[in-house]
Amino acid sequence: MSSPWSTPPSKMPPFNFNGMKGLPSNFLMGGVIAVAALVVLFSTYFTIDQGERGVILHWGAVVGEAEPGLHFKMPIITTIQKISVQVQKEAFEKLGETDNRLQAYSRDQQPATIAMAVNYHVTDASAVYA
Repeated sequence: MSSPWSTPPSKMPPFNFNGMKGLPSNFLMGGVIAVAALVVLFSTYFTIDQGERGVILHWGAVVGEAEPGLHFKMPIITTIQKISVQVQKEAFEKLGETDNRLQAYSRDQQPATIAMAVNYHVTDASAVYA
């Protein structure tokens, strides 16, 4: 019984586009080029939503900030990092319950409830990213 893979790998013929069910090699290469061109075309623009700012990076170095809207960029060289500039809230609450995990006491050993909230927002997105 012979196997079609019995040829040693060093003597295998190179990949041939002519054996692809009658499709010419120019047609297949044209398809590959068209797909690559579409990928590059669709990576040349970006949008920034309201409540966000974009930090523009050329090869990883901060070069500017993008306002909301539609913008264009160089496909491989430029990247965009989006940062929210909306008001953010971080809250912390600790209850004075009898459970060992949630106990807070005042100086005179009275159970206490502690609540803290911090509101903040980013004003300069490129400085935050840097």
